[in-house]
Amino acid sequence: TSGAPATWENWWVIDGEFETNEDAAPINCEGDAIESAGAANVLLVFVDLNNATLHIQNEIQFESFVIRDINGRMIQEVDGRTNIISLQKLPAGTYMLHAMDNNGLIYAAMFVK
Repeated sequence: TSGAPATWENWWVIDGEFETNEDAAPINCEGDAIESAGAANVLLVFVDLNNATLHIQNEIQFESFVIRDINGRMIQEVDGRTNIISLQKLPAGTYMLHAMDNNGLIYAAMFVK
């Protein structure tokens, strides 16, 4: 790294597509990235390999879930009204789960199948 302080930006790239959110609130870029994200935006998940399912343990109503591969490509989109997602069609690998709540906040977790 350059040692320069981090700055907040309200844009990102997913699958080569430029995304932005003008209403995004800046995060504190001064501390550790995990601490800055805060526990409130972390998804609590566990994988049941026997049944090939992903269990979401947050007590929040989500609008949608998106599973992405390690390269950021969208693999699966799921309605947020469930707390169990089938992983039967996914090959073994490392994945990211993103969820959006009713207020537009994004929650994230990584999991391995």
